[in-house]
Amino acid sequence: GVLAQHLTGNLNHFVGKGLGNTGFERDREREFKNKPIPKEDLISDIEDLKHTLSAVFDDLDDEDLENDYPMEVPFEATTRGFL
Repeated sequence: GVLAQHLTGNLNHFVGKGLGNTGFERDREREFKNKPIPKEDLISDIEDLKHTLSAVFDDLDDEDLENDYPMEVPFEATTRGFL
């Protein structure tokens, strides 16, 4: 459950918020708590993420991919390079 939470948090943050302006607010500390998460909740989070990623990627064009990645990261990269 911890890995699934971390991956969904990461992708919602860097793709959903960074490229799709979803307004997602990441709670990274919560992602790493060993508190049991019901399987149904994890599946729901993954399904929601799937829809977010599809919407964001469908909206990107070649120009968007060649622009600088819009969020602060420890290196410089185009969106294509970041992805």
